[in-house]
Amino acid sequence: MKIKLLHYLIITFISLHLNAQNYPLSAKKLTFQDSICLINLPQLTLPENYKGTYAPQLPAIHDNSELPFLRPPFLQYSYSCGQASSIGYNFTYEINRVRNLPAKDSANQYPPLFTWNFFNNAENDVGVCFYYTWEAIKSNGQPNVIEYGGMGDNQLKWMTGYEKYYNGMNNRISDVYSIYVGDSNGLITLKYWLFDHLNGSEYGSLANFYTDYYTHTFLPPGTPEEGKCVVTQWGPYSGHSMTIVGWNDSIRYDYNNDGLYTNDVDINEDGIINMKDWEIGGLKFINSYSEWWADSGFCYMMYKTLAEEKLDGGIWNKSVYIIEVKEDYSPTLAYKVKLKHSSRNKIKVSAGVSNDTTDVWTAHILDFPIFNYQGGNHYMQGIDIIEANKTIEFGLDVTPLISYINPGEPVKFFIQVKEHDPYNFYNGSLLQYSLMDYSNGLQEIVCSDTNVTIIENGYTTLSVVHQVNINKVNIDTEELPPCISGQQYTHQMSASGGTEPYKWQLLMEYSENQYEDDYPAIQGQQLNPNGSSSGYAIQAIEFPFPFYGNMYDTVTIHVDGFLMFDTLKYPIPYQVDDMFPFKYESMLAPFFNQDLIINSSAGNGLWYEGNANYAAFRWIETLMEENGNYQLDFTAILYPDGNIEYYFDNFNDPEYLYRITGISNGDGINYQIAGFSNLFPAKSPQVVTYTPQNYISSMNINDEGLLTVLPDENNKIYNITIKATDYHNISDSKTFQLSDGIVFYFTITSGDDNRIDYGETPVLSFAIKNTGNQPVNNVILTVQINDLFITMTDSTENIGTIYPGQTIYLPDAISFSTETGIPDNYNLTFDVIINTATGSWEGSFNVKAYAPVLSLGSPFVDDNDNGIFDPGETVNLIIPVNNYGHSNAIGVEGLLTTYDTYISLNSSNQFYFGNIPKGSSVYDTINISVANNTPQGHSSHFDFEITALPDFIIEESFDMLIGRYPILIIDMDPKLLSGPVIKSTLEELNVLFDYLYYIPGEPDIFQNIFIVLGRMFGQHILTEYEGQKLADFLNTGGNIYMEGGMTWFDDPQTAVHPMFNINTVPLTWNLIDTVSGIINTFTEGLSFTFSGDMPYYNYYLEPVEPAYTILQRASEQHGFAVAYNNGNYKTIGSIIDFSGLNDSLPPSTKNNLMMKMLIFFGLDTTSAINKNYYDLENRVLFCYPNPTSENTTISFLLTRTENIYIDIYDIHGVKVSTLLTGKEFPAGKHSVLWDGKKFSNGIYICRLKTEKNISTEKIIKF
Repeated sequence: MKIKLLHYLIITFISLHLNAQNYPLSAKKLTFQDSICLINLPQLTLPENYKGTYAPQLPAIHDNSELPFLRPPFLQYSYSCGQASSIGYNFTYEINRVRNLPAKDSANQYPPLFTWNFFNNAENDVGVCFYYTWEAIKSNGQPNVIEYGGMGDNQLKWMTGYEKYYNGMNNRISDVYSIYVGDSNGLITLKYWLFDHLNGSEYGSLANFYTDYYTHTFLPPGTPEEGKCVVTQWGPYSGHSMTIVGWNDSIRYDYNNDGLYTNDVDINEDGIINMKDWEIGGLKFINSYSEWWADSGFCYMMYKTLAEEKLDGGIWNKSVYIIEVKEDYSPTLAYKVKLKHSSRNKIKVSAGVSNDTTDVWTAHILDFPIFNYQGGNHYMQGIDIIEANKTIEFGLDVTPLISYINPGEPVKFFIQVKEHDPYNFYNGSLLQYSLMDYSNGLQEIVCSDTNVTIIENGYTTLSVVHQVNINKVNIDTEELPPCISGQQYTHQMSASGGTEPYKWQLLMEYSENQYEDDYPAIQGQQLNPNGSSSGYAIQAIEFPFPFYGNMYDTVTIHVDGFLMFDTLKYPIPYQVDDMFPFKYESMLAPFFNQDLIINSSAGNGLWYEGNANYAAFRWIETLMEENGNYQLDFTAILYPDGNIEYYFDNFNDPEYLYRITGISNGDGINYQIAGFSNLFPAKSPQVVTYTPQNYISSMNINDEGLLTVLPDENNKIYNITIKATDYHNISDSKTFQLSDGIVFYFTITSGDDNRIDYGETPVLSFAIKNTGNQPVNNVILTVQINDLFITMTDSTENIGTIYPGQTIYLPDAISFSTETGIPDNYNLTFDVIINTATGSWEGSFNVKAYAPVLSLGSPFVDDNDNGIFDPGETVNLIIPVNNYGHSNAIGVEGLLTTYDTYISLNSSNQFYFGNIPKGSSVYDTINISVANNTPQGHSSHFDFEITALPDFIIEESFDMLIGRYPILIIDMDPKLLSGPVIKSTLEELNVLFDYLYYIPGEPDIFQNIFIVLGRMFGQHILTEYEGQKLADFLNTGGNIYMEGGMTWFDDPQTAVHPMFNINTVPLTWNLIDTVSGIINTFTEGLSFTFSGDMPYYNYYLEPVEPAYTILQRASEQHGFAVAYNNGNYKTIGSIIDFSGLNDSLPPSTKNNLMMKMLIFFGLDTTSAINKNYYDLENRVLFCYPNPTSENTTISFLLTRTENIYIDIYDIHGVKVSTLLTGKEFPAGKHSVLWDGKKFSNGIYICRLKTEKNISTEKIIKF
């Protein structure tokens, strides 16, 4: 009886635990993105040799769970079912099958949580589609249980250690497929996969599926496997994944209760007899509910459930999902990286390579599914309480970069860390980077740059130069034989080198360009989407639009910033990774972001305008971002020739916005992303264009490299780009011409090389070949282009007759000139027309043009001191100019101007930088004096104009801080008690301050910090990271007032606490009645009554000399506040709320106490206190009264004419009121009224935006 009871309790516990996965919203169904990825996976069908009388015979019963490759049943952790089934079971089985290893050994088991933790946002109730994590294994591998440290027991851990990652790189998935199992043919395909891997292998494989498990029953008495557990009907959702291991054709269940078991009776009475009517036969599957579930972790499911619709008890999409793995893969190149950061979801790590070792930016980029803004707001290793967990060492398999290099030649390898941290809350360093070359043993190329600070909201790039010697894959086919229009054409491609087998693919590329142009005035008709958030509208267009070889006459415009060609609904789901739906759905994406909404009150909406010549779609929308909301205006224009144009208007905010801009065929292979996606400074190029290449709509290449084409036009020269990828993911691609008679080749001479630079006049030499069997007479070559940056100077060449098989060479045949303003890395598409006596052939080709890209670097101060402007100081200001382009800049000059009266330019404001090579920076210096009376914290504005020959002009600007800002209030108290009172006290003293709710990324721009943590029952507990940041601030000479009721005694002590020289003395609870100053200190003569939120204390502060008490309970001489002068910094630590002090007769006022603390901190009373400069009327943004019970006046000061936007947000970041939307105001002081009467009590944020700045102010409504 006890044993049965224990078994019942365990089953009940498991059931409760796992029902938690099935029924919360995030796990009830696959998200839209997951669905797209899985629907668009390539489908595996039954090969011809598995059909007919010669097909292998299948047994009536097959069970792969009896093989040693399947690990024992286990209990999944939380919502990781997708990974438990696909990695814990399927991948583990498959990799052991090909290696013939037993899964009972830990070394041959693979933890689901290694990959799940990269995608779950560090939340244990977030399910992740197994496709994402399969892609991660495909890209960078999977460690085993020993390397990872078990199967995983939390949602936070990221593994550290290069060798562990390297060993995991050996365990790889090569391909992922689906099998449709909704009919008997699909079931047969699945059985053969389970039986012999569909290739005659000794052992078969497994398959995963998604559905909703909610119960099972038992096979009837007197039938095969009687009493065993069976699922006869699945639940209505799709949020749980399981693994199929075998089948049994004899199990049965009486669905219609007629006492019979049949497969040939229409039991559902739909007039059709199919698998939906089957009562005999089923699959065996394993669940991740532990060995206590069902039959020792296994269960049957009836074949009928495969065919049923989802809501009628079927599986998702009537499909299962399978994987191929690599038996003996090992990386050729890898990166070893040691990285430190305090918030891992703020960074993305990429790899890159350039054949030009002078490049400062990578020419080819390799992104990864992991280390990609993931893992939630946590330290790199996931556990935040340990400082060492900020640092992680990992490896990345960068072998695919070999695809882009010339073996045996020096190339430059890049690592790039992109940070997206709009508030500058967090920071980090790229500690170490090495290239690991395994092509001939192991050679480690160590980057000499170490401990490099990660650039805030920018790209941090390190590089090494190395020569890789490897026999890489090469497409050997030189030329395609001629074709005949209208007849199917086949040709076997050949390749050599690398490691077989090769995978062949067709690449359908568009030419992308970016430049500036006028924004089109699209009006047209306003569309009505079916939702203002993630809704869509359907619009017919007046011409067939060609896109990746297909023709469309209907477009679906989505609120979330993209166009599609079907009506698949796009809701707001849990978003794992935008890139997956982009790659796996055919779409045009000007600005793909799920946080776009239509705010009708702000004039938002969708518009269409078009005719037979174009179709234009315009979005005017609001982007809801964590650091504010943005009004965006962008347009996509489609043309009948397949050209695409994206226009962007009014993208002038200084923040970084997330989006994907590009085009996608939806096959996971052919997609293009604009160079500034997916994080970019919002001031972007106005126009992005995509031009299709001259390829055939009907073409295919199989896995063996057999090219099949159906040419549909006579006298057309098609471009066909083919890619061959070897076993190690190293590829080669080549573009061929296919024609029924004429092909051509060309070379470029431009300047002194073969690349086109701005302002040059390139010359093209051609070779024209007759691939037909008849002479071609009176041949004339014409080259044309319609591009505003190109002028043809010689576009025609007379050739004469070309005989069959003959090639005519035309040196210096065609020439053109490039404008000096041509953008860098600009694609040029030329049309080629070859006229003959009997007709003409048309083709095209692409080349790139290059230009310098000049930008202002970060100016810095050379003062032989602290590296900042200080009042009364004369310094050298060093200004760098960078050339990030691909061409040299000639005759670069600069002009510095400022209208700041505190600044004097002592030397010429003209800068001479000379010639700046591509990828280089040049510096020049100016001597500057800062006035003695410059207020601390003053910001001086400078304009800087960059010019270069022949006609480059770039306008830049920057600001320089003078000294330090006097005061920063950091209000981390959840109850917001003392912070607002300290703020109002400083306002009454006319002292300049800033007010934040967090410790900023660069606190050392302030001289004094007042940090409020709260008393108890909800106080903020300083983290180790925050404490270290405050300690670092003190060590730079800053001063801190820190107030907290529990931080000195109950809370964990951090690096900053001992720097206050305070001990604590515990005692029983006492009342805080009076608070008195101390004789012979700066608080002598002060006395307050106290009425704080928590008027009790259970310990007091005892100073460690030379610190001393400044406030105490007079009757007991219990210290409440202690001051300490270190010589380098000063501190005041307090256990009482400043807000709890009650003013009495002077000098016992909070204003006077604050004044004395400021004087103790050494605040310059002549410049910071009672100076008009700090008068509240001169602040950029000020709200008064604040706190308010009704209305507040919002005042702002402008130094020049500006367009002003003012919005009010609630504490959750939701906009609740708009006061100004771009209204122009002249320089001076202005104000508007916010009527807060209709709003509930709470905290609101007033946000003022100008062209270049954003200011915020907290408003407390009570």
